[in-house]
Amino acid sequence: MFNDKEILEIEKKVNKFKFEYNEKRESGDYSQAYLSTLKRKMEDELKSDLKKFYDTSQSSIERELGEIKEKYLKEQETLKPDPINLLLRRQELQMEMELADEREIKEKLNEYKKTAKGDKLELDFLRVEMRKRKMEREEIELKAYMNEYDAGEEWRQLPEYKEKEEKYALISQVKRSGMLFIGNEDERRTVGLDVSGY
Repeated sequence: MFNDKEILEIEKKVNKFKFEYNEKRESGDYSQAYLSTLKRKMEDELKSDLKKFYDTSQSSIERELGEIKEKYLKEQETLKPDPINLLLRRQELQMEMELADEREIKEKLNEYKKTAKGDKLELDFLRVEMRKRKMEREEIELKAYMNEYDAGEEWRQLPEYKEKEEKYALISQVKRSGMLFIGNEDERRTVGLDVSGY
């Protein structure tokens, strides 16, 4: 998920600084003022390395997320129906929704909830009809499911997009906690990137 080499280099530096600091402190050969200055210098350097790592990683992922979205939108652009067909489809959907009774509207909602399938245009017409009929509970349910399944932003459901979002969230979590678990299922270990507490 991460560039393990980069993380391990930072961890190595953290451990080296901690070791050197503790060694000097325990030797009794250095003044408290010197040790405080040394510690502050070490922390500043490590914080700078970590900030650079986080910023670089996050901006790289943001760029990749944007590229995935753009690629998806370009692909969808080629599949777009011509304006006449789109107009006919809109009219057909509007008539279908207006002629449906409440039971049919609820069935459409349940079908969408089961399959998470339905294009944005169809779902928008369904919501409008629910609003007209004051089917508030159903409209709220539909809106929740549209958000959950990213209706209108279907690129968010692509596996590569989700993977990048998870990586971004992990970087944010590591940034907050200073801890990272790396390795496979059998050999997971914690990498401590916290520069305080020594």
